[in-house]
Amino acid sequence: MANIETKLLDSGLPSTITPSFILSLHSTLSAIYNPGVSAGLRNHDFSAPRSIQEESIYRPPSPLELPVFLKDLAAFINDSKLSPSIKGALVHYQTEATKMFSSSTEQLNCALLVGLWQNAGLIRRLILPIAVTPALETSKREKVLQPYRFSPLKTEVQMIDDWIYHTARASQNAMQIEYGIFSIIGKIVDKWEALLASSEVHLTKTMRKLLIAILGAPVFSIASLAHATEASYTTVSNIITLLSSHGIITQVSRGRRNKVYACPEALGLFDTIIAEMA
Repeated sequence: MANIETKLLDSGLPSTITPSFILSLHSTLSAIYNPGVSAGLRNHDFSAPRSIQEESIYRPPSPLELPVFLKDLAAFINDSKLSPSIKGALVHYQTEATKMFSSSTEQLNCALLVGLWQNAGLIRRLILPIAVTPALETSKREKVLQPYRFSPLKTEVQMIDDWIYHTARASQNAMQIEYGIFSIIGKIVDKWEALLASSEVHLTKTMRKLLIAILGAPVFSIASLAHATEASYTTVSNIITLLSSHGIITQVSRGRRNKVYACPEALGLFDTIIAEMA
């Protein structure tokens, strides 16, 4: 999920969302989280639920109608002038209410949310925890959303309003928290860059990318950091030696082989964020 989110952060969503793009993204996610399960639009009908209020129970549309709903969803993403928070909430609701996909719906909604926020210029460098965590912990999401499921005491419109309000507020709160986190992280990166610049170190694009990477993965090896930054082993090794000499990172393993490094300031970042957000 993190790799997919990172790619979306690097490139954003296509300028025009098509049904085929959504299906392709869902197929990628389904292969990871539900291997062996057919990806794509739901191909089965739901059996009629049992209830004393049978005539008032909502039933998702049939599989034959789903291509039209998917086309409508893509058009909404492209054309709606609503804020990214509200748009993300409505996209989430549409996929859930229609039971558009049999699996990986939460992961798909989270991936689309990151792309929506990226295209709106709200996020640039780091992955949003709100977009990854719910996708990985679906059991907790089910518990949180339970109050917004069917209730005989509410009309369908009231339930839809509650669902959208809950999702939109969660998205809005996540953005506000993320802005604060970006500010904290930005100050740390700026401080490191100023420290290196004061020693007349030439700050390359790879070096800046590596500084951001170690904030997200504060314990690492040369190989893992090279993989994360898509840089050569030798280049990363040289940068690590430079950062070590300036006290930004330290070696935490013993010996000269299979070295493991840590960034003390990044390890304490969570406590810093909690203190700043309190």
